[in-house]
Amino acid sequence: MITVQALDFGFGGQTLYEDVSFDLHPGERIGLIGRNGTGKSSLLRLLHGEYAAGSAIQKMRGMRSAFFNQDLLSYQSEAPILEVAAQAFADLLRQRDQYETITLQLAENHSHEILQQHASLLEMLELADAFHLEVKVEKTLRGLGFSAADMQKSFSKFSGGWRMRVMLAKCLLEAPDLLMLDEPTNHLDLPAIQWLEGYLRQYEGTVVVVSHDRRFLNQVSTRILEVENRKVRSYKGNYDAFESQKAERLEQEMLTYKNQQKQLEQEMRFVERFRYKASKAKAVQARIKLLEKRDLVQLSETDNRHMNMRLKVAKQPGKVICTLKKASKSYPDIEILRQAEALIERGDKIALIGPNGKGKSTLLRILFGSEPFEGEREEGHQVSMAFYAQHQLEALQLNNTVLEEAQRLAFNRTEQELRNTLGAFLFSNEEVDKKVKVLSGGEKARVALAGIMLSEANFLLLDEPTNHLDMDAVDMLIESLQQYEGSFIAVSHDRYFLEEVANKLWYIQNGEIKVYPGSYQSFTERYGEQFFFQPDPALQSSATAESKASTASGKVDYEKQKEQRKQYNKLQQQLEKTEKEMAALQLTKADLMVKIGREEIFTDFEALQQCQTELHQVDHALEQCQQQWEAIFEAMAELE
Repeated sequence: MITVQALDFGFGGQTLYEDVSFDLHPGERIGLIGRNGTGKSSLLRLLHGEYAAGSAIQKMRGMRSAFFNQDLLSYQSEAPILEVAAQAFADLLRQRDQYETITLQLAENHSHEILQQHASLLEMLELADAFHLEVKVEKTLRGLGFSAADMQKSFSKFSGGWRMRVMLAKCLLEAPDLLMLDEPTNHLDLPAIQWLEGYLRQYEGTVVVVSHDRRFLNQVSTRILEVENRKVRSYKGNYDAFESQKAERLEQEMLTYKNQQKQLEQEMRFVERFRYKASKAKAVQARIKLLEKRDLVQLSETDNRHMNMRLKVAKQPGKVICTLKKASKSYPDIEILRQAEALIERGDKIALIGPNGKGKSTLLRILFGSEPFEGEREEGHQVSMAFYAQHQLEALQLNNTVLEEAQRLAFNRTEQELRNTLGAFLFSNEEVDKKVKVLSGGEKARVALAGIMLSEANFLLLDEPTNHLDMDAVDMLIESLQQYEGSFIAVSHDRYFLEEVANKLWYIQNGEIKVYPGSYQSFTERYGEQFFFQPDPALQSSATAESKASTASGKVDYEKQKEQRKQYNKLQQQLEKTEKEMAALQLTKADLMVKIGREEIFTDFEALQQCQTELHQVDHALEQCQQQWEAIFEAMAELE
């Protein structure tokens, strides 16, 4: 399909690729990986034809390509999103309009020419299924998270992330021979990511996708291309297979290199020993010629620069970090929280999960204290907070240098402390003088993370912290959060990240903050990753039709279904009752912890002992409630 042969490319005095060669074959799904700044997006632009590559890139004649990239964010339109996405079928829509025009002409003109045009167009449109284009478009948009009510809303009314979803839908619907996606999961929540995984696995063309999401690459990729040190290497299989193969290659390369160096050392000892001995001159010359002809093993260059992110805590907080009581929050078109209760304790490492639009970012701002709401919010003793969010990247002062921005984010630090911290985030002495406005998204994210580190806060609120970070940076963030002595709550759709850092899950459901006291992996093992999926209306219609057909043929036991619904409703009531009991116990626990911290209590032995006994009883009751909640939930899942 595409052959890349001896490609050399660069601009601005920087060489991105030297003597690069690889092929793309029909039906492959290729994950293009590498650190930020290595030129992955530039390679996609070369393949798409946006950059000139001369004869180094040869394409199959007539090949069509589509390129989803961050530049599409600049697209503007007042049209409904259904029409914007349907532009993927621009030619078919024109031909359909032409067919409708000719159909109207037939009322007055019955000439052979008009009849022939009408019949020819009809046949072509039916073969292309052109009369069901809107159904295809809506199905794709719904897969990416849009509701039926969204279809006629103006494109301009949506936020940047949702507009990018529309542009992604358009690229997918074009169904090109070569589909290139540059970080498509950055704007998607987990249900949309999983829908996209399924779509790409069934895609008939060739796919090249840039992503730092390991789980996504594992689900989608049949081959990995790694960009490193101006070269591109190919590995068969998904991301896990790549890691294994690369480790084996480097190990074998090192072993071969050491063996060769050992042999060379022996040969050189022979040459040096007998170089001036006449009887050995012929043998020495023969050895020298062999050494000159030998192909020497060269160790692969590796970029050994690593972020050194160590999150420190300036002071230890009390046992309670933050409490929400009877919290309610709504917007004109959606209710987020309704009389919700929540408790964050010291040591909690919480993943806040769920589809976009459920209020996760709003809840973070409520916890931080920057979002108005109805109810009570109480911070614990000596709690210091730091907030990382996408809007903070946008709020960076673009005309500041990196060093000046670090001074603004942490005004009480010396210049040397700032330089040391920025150096840990891979900003060299020269790079700290770069203007923020020329930084890439990943570099801006590193500046914001450096500000978080300099804060030495004991409670972090992290909204999509892995966006814009490459895999090495994500690994360093994971390691830092695992070693972090403080508490945090993080919103993320990176499943690998969630599995590695969280010891508790929160999700918003029916206006309440639900708590799962375990890891993301145990949650998905118990309830499945489909937990948050909204049912597809098309599937619901299909299921309804099948149900009716089954009922007509006597295959559905109506009485059994009725009994199951009755059991389910009863369990639902028990679940809600248990959740209310847990919320009340959590509030009682929070009050007891505050009480224990009062001087008149901790200086009175009997009063302190009484409070601790009550606290132990509450903890025991909470544990029993949690076990009961899990048992009820599992029973409901079986009935579903």
